[in-house]
Amino acid sequence: MQLEIRKLAANLDEVDEGLQLSYLNASVEYKNSQFFITSGSVGEYFNGTKRTSVLVTAVDNDDAAAKLGFDLAITSRDIDSISVKESKIAFDYIKDTKTLTINLGTGVQEGDCLMITDGEHTDYFTAITGTVDPLISLAIFAENGYTGIKEDYSASTSKVQILREQDPEVVPNFYHTTIDSICRHGIKSLVNQIDYSS
Repeated sequence: MQLEIRKLAANLDEVDEGLQLSYLNASVEYKNSQFFITSGSVGEYFNGTKRTSVLVTAVDNDDAAAKLGFDLAITSRDIDSISVKESKIAFDYIKDTKTLTINLGTGVQEGDCLMITDGEHTDYFTAITGTVDPLISLAIFAENGYTGIKEDYSASTSKVQILREQDPEVVPNFYHTTIDSICRHGIKSLVNQIDYSS
């Protein structure tokens, strides 16, 4: 697969002519029963005109995308465009209550999966019919046969996140994203080790 991607560099469309190195230096790895395709170009953007992300598309005939798992692919372009919305709750919440009020602006809607936590307790739940930002309708035992949120939460210490698709291989972003930043950190580390007392 890697060799075939690299061969594409010789026959690029006119709009892609400046991207030969992206194909020539591309890498393909197979690990944990998954293919990982990495662009041969380096950059800081996953979207836009200066992106360095990879997108595998299906062809009209002799297509093996589904057999190789690319029909359910997770791309850095997709993950980059997903923002996790978070909000404090507006009022104290008592378990098995039908409505949870959060601060306006998350765009929460019916069917969203959410998480609420106060640092000690955490509940995962679904926004049901009747949800309109910032009022979240919840399942309660008397009406639905189960309880959406099983703990009490205080408005002063609790937050809600709307859950979205994530990369299962995700690792935390590195704080230093430029050569300048890592060099400054290295210099600061050296300076802080000098004994100026003498």
